[in-house]
Amino acid sequence: MLIPIVQGVTSEAWSGRLDAWKQAGDLKLSAGLYATTRDIVGNNIGIGGFVQLAATGFNPNSFVTDRPWDTQFPLGVGIDYVDTRAMNRSLEEALTRAGIDPASFVLPTSFYDQQERIFAGYAMAQWDAGPLQLVMGLRAEQYEIENAGTVLVGSTPAPLAVAQDFFDLFPSVNIRYEASDNIVLRLGGQRGVSRPAYAAIRVGASISDTGATISGGNPFLTPEYTWGLVATVEYYFASNGIASISGFHRWLEDVLYQSQQRVGSDLYDSGGIDRSDYLLGSTFNGETGTLYGVEFNIETQFDFLPGALAGFGVQGNLTLLGGDFEARNAAGQLESFAFQGLSDTVMNASVFYEYAGLSLRVAYQKRTDFLDTLGGLGAGEFRQGFENLDITARYALTPNITLFADLANLTDETYVAYEGTPATPSEVERIGERYLFGVRFNF
Repeated sequence: MLIPIVQGVTSEAWSGRLDAWKQAGDLKLSAGLYATTRDIVGNNIGIGGFVQLAATGFNPNSFVTDRPWDTQFPLGVGIDYVDTRAMNRSLEEALTRAGIDPASFVLPTSFYDQQERIFAGYAMAQWDAGPLQLVMGLRAEQYEIENAGTVLVGSTPAPLAVAQDFFDLFPSVNIRYEASDNIVLRLGGQRGVSRPAYAAIRVGASISDTGATISGGNPFLTPEYTWGLVATVEYYFASNGIASISGFHRWLEDVLYQSQQRVGSDLYDSGGIDRSDYLLGSTFNGETGTLYGVEFNIETQFDFLPGALAGFGVQGNLTLLGGDFEARNAAGQLESFAFQGLSDTVMNASVFYEYAGLSLRVAYQKRTDFLDTLGGLGAGEFRQGFENLDITARYALTPNITLFADLANLTDETYVAYEGTPATPSEVERIGERYLFGVRFNF
């Protein structure tokens, strides 16, 4: 049997803006209006049924080769390569002959239809006084979303719609001070917002009354808000070199995270059944959190070297991060959790060469372990830290023709997900090196 897996999103948006400004000596005043409307129609990855192979005449066994696959893992069994390109072509032809559309197998609960509208206005003032620059601004925003979809009660689909609107003010202040010819100090503060993804906020869920569980979107999500401060010291050396250190601290409200928790409302009630205590697997809003860190950065090109050697340069940064947020555990008590996707150490370094139409870069990245998912608040899946080495090359033959080469993941990294400790892996993946060569035309 075949299991059709289909995902797609269609978005149509219209927007307009009007900006105005006036210079008055050392003071520049700006203001503007902005409006956008967007319709988003799509579905999450949906697995809604099976296709009998006999109905298509498709035989996947005919694409198995006699070339063994060296997985470099002790599987205990032998596996041969499969000609997946030929298999996919043959499968598409077989489905077409049989009149089968994989999209028809997507569950109705996977679809979502959202209409989003944003109306905003801003005012900003910039004051320059010698080495000092002060920029202050305020953005007012009205955000509206109409969210429609389908919930599945047992085997019966039922339409459901939820509408939300939010009015917010986002102030910001940025100060830049040239302490000397090669030292610049910066200080900034602002309020920001992070809205949930369309699929996360969709109306659409599958309900199991026997298991007292619901899986799907969470249309009651609210945006995640942030107050932040950042301070930076920049030191400019040579003609094009910079070294800097930045520190930041952010205070978060209504932190977005993925997990499971009790429904806590009558949204999914029907047929006289109270489902407010069912366990919903989705995206949720936590309580407050803090995120902080420091970043060290350096970049320079050795243009003081003679001739072609002047094309060499280096770039690197090291970021140290920390923070956590509070959310309610299965017992309804507040508990602290790490941010999902947050490594406490991230490092990037590269050596580059730019000269006479030739561009070369060797880039290295390293990050430490990080939390990937929260399962039921308490049982989490982590991702083991990894390293990557990439090489890119560009050569401009003419102003319109460029040769390029991209060599990615040269370390052939193994990506591991685990629960508890790395001794209990839940996923081990190796995608191998990737090589891409070509010619780019501009006209």
